[in-house]
Amino acid sequence: MGTTPASTSSGHKPALVFVAHHKRSQETLLCRQLRSQGLRVAALRSGDDAYLLRQIHDCTPDVVLLAVESSRSTSSAVTLAQGLRSEPLRPGILFLVDGPCRAADLSLGDDHAHEGCSPGELALRIEVMLARQSPEVSRAPGRRPLPPGFQVLADHRRVLLHGQDVQLTATEFDILHVLMERAGQVVSKGEILDCVWHHDFNGESNIVEAYICNLRRKLTDSSRTLIVTVRGIGYRLACDEQS
Repeated sequence: MGTTPASTSSGHKPALVFVAHHKRSQETLLCRQLRSQGLRVAALRSGDDAYLLRQIHDCTPDVVLLAVESSRSTSSAVTLAQGLRSEPLRPGILFLVDGPCRAADLSLGDDHAHEGCSPGELALRIEVMLARQSPEVSRAPGRRPLPPGFQVLADHRRVLLHGQDVQLTATEFDILHVLMERAGQVVSKGEILDCVWHHDFNGESNIVEAYICNLRRKLTDSSRTLIVTVRGIGYRLACDEQS
C-alpha cells in the first residue's frame, strides 16, 4: 500500500506543480497553461529516475503531473510514481494519459486526466487533490466529511463525482450546498425553501422533491444512499462515518 500525499502548500502562495512529459513541446505548453491558471509550475529536468526523485525531494512540489506513454509496456512516469508511492512524504500524483492504460498503473496515481483536456480541468483536478491533502479541510468546524469520491468546491460552484465534473443548474447547486453544509443532519423541506428561494417562493409545493430527483439522477444516486429521504421531514446528505 502506498503512502498518503503530504500537504506542503502554504495558504499564502499558489501550489507548486512539477511537470514531466516525454515530449518537450507538450511539456512547455502544459507549463504555460497551468501558469495561466495561477499555479507555480516547473518542468522536471531530464535524467534517470533517481535524479528525478532527487529533484522532487529537494523542491517538495505539491503535485507532480506525469505523462504516461500508453504505447509503452512500462512508462517512465509509472516507474517514477512507484518510487514516489514508497516515500513517507510525497506530493500528489496526477497522471496525464494519451490512451488506454492498465488499471494497475493508473492506481499508482491519485487521479488521472486525458491528454488534450482543458487547462481549467487540469487546474480543477489539482485543486481537488490539494483539498484532499489539506488537514484543514476535514477539521473545518461544523463540517463532516463527505462520502469518498464526492467533492463540492463551493468557491467555484463545482461538483465532482469520482473526479468527473457534474453539470448542475444554479438552483440544483444551491440545494446541494445547503445539504452539504449540514452533511449527516436532516434538513427540512421548509429550510431548503427558505435558504434557496428565500421568501419569494410562490410555486408548486413539490418543487423541492423535483429538484432532489434531478440531483439524484445527475449524481447517479438511484439507490438514494447519498441524498437520503427522511419521510415526513426532509433530506439528509450522507457523510463518511469512518473519517
